[in-house]
Amino acid sequence: MQLGRRQPLRPCDGSSRSRLLRPPRSSVATASPSTSNAEAQHEPRFKAHIDFKYIKDNVDALVKNAKDRSSNADPKLVAELYDRYVLLKMEADGIRAERNENSGAMKVHAKLGVCPCGHRFSGMK
Repeated sequence: MQLGRRQPLRPCDGSSRSRLLRPPRSSVATASPSTSNAEAQHEPRFKAHIDFKYIKDNVDALVKNAKDRSSNADPKLVAELYDRYVLLKMEADGIRAERNENSGAMKVHAKLGVCPCGHRFSGMK
């Protein structure tokens, strides 16, 4: 087989006639309409589940394991990044809670027709 040449499509009915040719079924995309065929083919079929708490709690054993396997894995960095992630997530959750509280207060004031500073207005319609 020469490089750069495509293999011809086979007839869909299995005969040697070449009237109606279809691509193989495996090339049909099952992804959402917004993704292209190329993107759909390269998406992983599963996501790895990593127990970051286990890594954080057993850093020393995992560092030794990585060293014994001659791996360039860095469990200490994973644990550090996980700690940073947890702190940022807690901060984002706090900000989201403040936003929701503020939104609820604004709805109450809008129903009453009074803004937080005391000015009256027409309220919600």
